[in-house]
Amino acid sequence: MSGDRDATPGWDFFVSYTAMDRPWSEWIAWQLEENGYQVLVQAWDFVPGVDWRRKMDQGVAHATRTIAVVSAAYLISVYGGEEWRAARAADPEGLQRRLLPMRVEECDLPDELHTVVSVDLFGLTAITARDRLLTAVRAALLGREKPTVEPEFPLYPRRSSQRRPGTPTSPTADVEDPTIDAGSPGAGSDDVTLPPSNGLPQPVPPSVDPTTPPSFPTTPPSSFAETVPVDASAATLPVAQDHPAMATVPVPAADLNPTADRTLPADRTAQKPPTVAVGQQRGPRPISGRLTGHASWVRSIAFAPDGRTLASGSHDRTVRLWDVTAARHAPTVAAPLTGPADRVLCVAFAPDGTLLAAGSTDGTVRLWQVTNRRHPSLVAVLRAGSARAPSPVWSVTFAPDGHSLVAGCHDGRVRRWDTSWHTATGRPPRGDALTSHVSLPGHPDRVLSVACSPDGHLLAAGGADGTVRLWDIFDRLPAHPHVTLRPSPPAASTTPGPRPPRADGQAGQIWSLAFAPDGRTLAASGDGAIRRWALGRTAAQTKPLTSIPTGSAARVLSVAFAPDGRALAATSADGALRLWDLTRPPDPAHPSGPAHPSGLDPAHPLDPVRPIGGSRTGHTDPLVFAVAFAPDGLTLATSSADGTIRLWDRSGP
Repeated sequence: MSGDRDATPGWDFFVSYTAMDRPWSEWIAWQLEENGYQVLVQAWDFVPGVDWRRKMDQGVAHATRTIAVVSAAYLISVYGGEEWRAARAADPEGLQRRLLPMRVEECDLPDELHTVVSVDLFGLTAITARDRLLTAVRAALLGREKPTVEPEFPLYPRRSSQRRPGTPTSPTADVEDPTIDAGSPGAGSDDVTLPPSNGLPQPVPPSVDPTTPPSFPTTPPSSFAETVPVDASAATLPVAQDHPAMATVPVPAADLNPTADRTLPADRTAQKPPTVAVGQQRGPRPISGRLTGHASWVRSIAFAPDGRTLASGSHDRTVRLWDVTAARHAPTVAAPLTGPADRVLCVAFAPDGTLLAAGSTDGTVRLWQVTNRRHPSLVAVLRAGSARAPSPVWSVTFAPDGHSLVAGCHDGRVRRWDTSWHTATGRPPRGDALTSHVSLPGHPDRVLSVACSPDGHLLAAGGADGTVRLWDIFDRLPAHPHVTLRPSPPAASTTPGPRPPRADGQAGQIWSLAFAPDGRTLAASGDGAIRRWALGRTAAQTKPLTSIPTGSAARVLSVAFAPDGRALAATSADGALRLWDLTRPPDPAHPSGPAHPSGLDPAHPLDPVRPIGGSRTGHTDPLVFAVAFAPDGLTLATSSADGTIRLWDRSGP
């Protein structure tokens, strides 16, 4: 992520490399920034007019960690040696893990680096190398690499129970357990938390354009990843009628360490948040320990409309359903929903709660019938792109009437499928009726978030290009031109702490969008701030509002309005959950008058919002990808790269 950040230096990683390894440095930097980290890399940040020596010194001095792209050429580089030695000198005992050597070719490390644990990225597929890189980074941040699931019990049927000292080892003494599938995670894999990918080609051409993901470096350079043409058409394949029913096997309750034992009433939909005097609200409290079960990052969560079930989608290629009426235990409702060939990035319930959608990096959206939560059934598979060039699906949402499903895709398109068949017959139609969709181009890069206004008249899409686009929707097949919203710089923050790094009007990638329940406000994530717009009846009537600074330079990864519109929640890449009160205090001249929801009093549209308590942390990884309110507004859920989900209570003052 480039830009002028000299005024407020501070990065998660400084990538140190030599010119011959530039492809590796760009690939590494891209993977890190795609996962929420701030990176300084010469290829992108040393732009014309920059004092390169000063910038390099800043990177070494102000980056939390230095990644050394180690090769034979790097080890004889004068500047490369200065950079990694400076990082080593800043942490000579390695207690802070300031230096992370990443070997990109076979080479002998000098004595000063020989004792520092390094990571080998060469000789691997792009998917395996990416997973190994991100796993190593998480381990360095946490200081350990404990898996999120219990390791398999070690069985060695051919190993003798005891071995005498000095007895030669039998050739068969260390044979792997034959009951372990060689293709399963953990069998011959360095990262048991990230299952192997299906190996689908990645539709990303090698390019020097910083908005295009760099190709995975291979040897020799001429064998770089082949460009796969993107097919804008989308094919939809209904599931065969003889699709096997999902097995229902006993699933153990979540492994929790409760910090506040509380059981939620079976039906809280009729409850309302208590009335609390302005300025006296406290932040949310954790209800219990973290909900465990996923084997990798939990990228998305969604409450069912009845508030009794929570769905979660994970990089472990599964979707889980949790019973949150008993938060002390929060068991899973059924066996994990499987089928995606790669990571699950997003989940969403239909408005009536009987249909669940999950988008994946394999370019599919799977639809499950969840009328019976203990026996979900897969009813349709929608495809974004083509079988040869699938387009990963980053975000999904249903229209308020439930008659259409919207997806934000990797190829910059927004796709809409007709799902009215669900309320009519409960089964998808055959033939062209299910295959047809509407594709709305506009973003030059990935569409990371989509949202529909409560009245169904507006469709919003946020992209990696840092813009939000609105479409007017007055029927099921919208064709009205879009309006592009460019986030303004964040307002000055009175909160102590780091200031957002951008001051040039760019908001970074838009990871999340949310409409206020009254349809009058649109909120979008940014770097260190939440951008807001006041909405009119049409997209063209949208007006900018002041931004809400978070007090941190970290990316805002998720935003959500409370069901009553009186509060806004956000999670960031610094591991924090934050809430703001959007109600204005009563006017002293009219003390009996109600506070205006959403902070959008027409007479005072720019009034600041108030934080509710301080920031809350509860996950062991700084990447907290998602936050969601339960329909009652009293409970929140957050999910993280630590592979867990956390429930929070905001019912009390």
